[in-house]
Amino acid sequence: MLTAVEATEDVVTALTRGARAWLPKTIDSDRLVRVVRGVHRGEAWLAPDLLGRVLTDLTSRASGQPNPLTALTARESEVLQCMVDGLSRPEIAIRLGLSSNTVRTHTQNLIAKLGVHSTLESVALALRHGIRASSDGRKPGDVLRNA
Repeated sequence: MLTAVEATEDVVTALTRGARAWLPKTIDSDRLVRVVRGVHRGEAWLAPDLLGRVLTDLTSRASGQPNPLTALTARESEVLQCMVDGLSRPEIAIRLGLSSNTVRTHTQNLIAKLGVHSTLESVALALRHGIRASSDGRKPGDVLRNA
């Protein structure tokens, strides 16, 4: 598959349906040729930044343990993503246009749903399940400085 999509679920679905490689559209032509020839020889290829997430997802599926992140609401997932990005509660409130109290409530709810005891544990769990920091170029302090 040659695609711009990097969603773990899409990669896993493609692999379970027979795809032997997942390539970003930004791949250089020499590597593309090597990967295609490798696939023809029976090899498989995933971009290194996808491999860990895919293996984590496949391992959790094989063990029969559901991904706890699927229990979160869309807003709780957004708050968790901001936490993974390294934002404080006030910074999350600014980024998402919420009050600090609402962010606190969402944080408490997602901690309870994930069965962890702290925001640090929730971030660690998110990282283990393939959530990565946003690539929007912002650093944690940028939200407050630009507001």
